[in-house]
Amino acid sequence: MSTQWLLFLHLTGAFLFVSGAVAAAALRVAAMRRERPSEIALLMRAVRPAVPLIGIGVVLVLVFGFWLTDRLGYDLGATWLSATFALLAWVVVVGGLAGRQDRHTRELAERLAAEEDTGNAELSRRLHDPLNLALNLSLVAATVASVALMVWTPSHRRPEPCAAGDESAQRPRAPHQGARDRPSDTGPTARLAAALQVASSDFRRLTSSA
Repeated sequence: MSTQWLLFLHLTGAFLFVSGAVAAAALRVAAMRRERPSEIALLMRAVRPAVPLIGIGVVLVLVFGFWLTDRLGYDLGATWLSATFALLAWVVVVGGLAGRQDRHTRELAERLAAEEDTGNAELSRRLHDPLNLALNLSLVAATVASVALMVWTPSHRRPEPCAAGDESAQRPRAPHQGARDRPSDTGPTARLAAALQVASSDFRRLTSSA
């Protein structure tokens, strides 16, 4: 698989992950501002479709992120990579805990909506539970931080050994070479940008020829 496709699938996973997390957080906040159990239950049921998006996004980010990291020669032991993986693990574990609590809140709201559609102290307590709010806020912070780390991508590449006397590895390249054959000392961010540019041009060429 080409680097351009790896980057495309990695970015697709990041988009699904972030969009699902933002949608779930927005619906959770909207539910807190409602009083009728039927409205609360409706909003919290709407969170459920966002959960698979988050799960699929995390899987795509991890699988193709590892693959892309190895392809581009990043150091797997780099601090920013370790921090990104730790944040994604936090999202998975804490997201499961917060999701279980929200499911119980939704079930209570559904029961109350089926009876008299009038809220009570227990439902209000669950919606404004400090622990649950802290968990959800930590998920938002972890999402933002992980995306920021993936975008930052500092220069921590593995050294590329070259055989002694290998003149081709040491010979300077011609200045007219394009984005597909740039020198290996280009920074990681520039390499990702070049790969994305090539993928975009390939996509435009394929769509124009279709």
